[in-house]
Amino acid sequence: MKKILAILIALLAALAVQTVAFADGEVTEIEPTTTVSEDDETTKTLDTQNKDDQGLTYTLNNDWTATVSACDPTVTSIKIPSNVESNGKTYTVTSIGNGAFVRCHITSVDIPDSVTSIGDDAFCFCSSLTSVDIPDSVTSIGGFAFYYCTGLTSVDIPGSVTSIGGYAFGGCSNLTEVTIPDSVTSIGIGAFSKCCSLTSFDIPGSVTSIGNFAFFRCSGLTSVTIPGSVTSIGGDAFRNCDSLTSITIPGSVTSIGNGAFSYCIDLTSVTIPGSVTTIGEYAFSYCAGLTSVAFTGTTPPTFGSDVFFDCSSLQAVQLSEDLTEEQRAEWESALDGRIPKDCK
Repeated sequence: MKKILAILIALLAALAVQTVAFADGEVTEIEPTTTVSEDDETTKTLDTQNKDDQGLTYTLNNDWTATVSACDPTVTSIKIPSNVESNGKTYTVTSIGNGAFVRCHITSVDIPDSVTSIGDDAFCFCSSLTSVDIPDSVTSIGGFAFYYCTGLTSVDIPGSVTSIGGYAFGGCSNLTEVTIPDSVTSIGIGAFSKCCSLTSFDIPGSVTSIGNFAFFRCSGLTSVTIPGSVTSIGGDAFRNCDSLTSITIPGSVTSIGNGAFSYCIDLTSVTIPGSVTTIGEYAFSYCAGLTSVAFTGTTPPTFGSDVFFDCSSLQAVQLSEDLTEEQRAEWESALDGRIPKDCK
């Protein structure tokens, strides 16, 4: 009997934990406490307009993926979810669409590992954006993706990225530090143009081409390392890099584009390797501080017009000491009229 009574008391005690008695005799269950895991927080439920509770709008695709397509312009901080739910179905967020955040007032954005691409104009003119973490899942950054994000000070591009679109970081005037991984093979047109706070830039050994206007008007750039993998330097690539004092062109480069180093007024000397077969017009024009140019090749490249136009300080052009008389005559003929007459 005592044993049965003990069991009943234990059962009543257990039930008491789950119920609360009110003065009028009503009894109601207490809901058990639940903890939302981080995984639960990565899924957002969409309303009838495919918008989540933080103001992001999505395009739902037939392959059960979703694209961030628009943002409420008043939102300041965004955490993009890995998944969204609509009508009981789950979609994986894999891309940030073209112009998704254009001119939004966001200061920070959290991009999940599910995203593989950042579209054209994605964060264009987001002048309040100060930081962005690009996850290792992203393989491509579209053209103008972060164009004129003037509050952005540093960018770490992960090793998964293989292409950086044209003008992707153009106009990011406060950008002081950029890390480009060995996975990137080309730097697109105007990719870092007008990034006037950049002082140095290391181009990785995987890059084979530097696009037109890639570093145009990077007025704070004092040094840049061009690796031996680069074969072409695009037109106006370093134009108006006012603070650039020296440049080493590796023996892998075969072409230097039109106006590539024009208006680099602090550039004092340059060595052009024998691998270069073409130098575009105005390539070194208006380099007022340029005093000497050295050519190491035995055969002169094809020169465009006015390659050294208005290089008023140019005093010496050095040729290889190993030239034969015939080769030297060929060089002198090629340079005739392209350099100041009093050059030695």
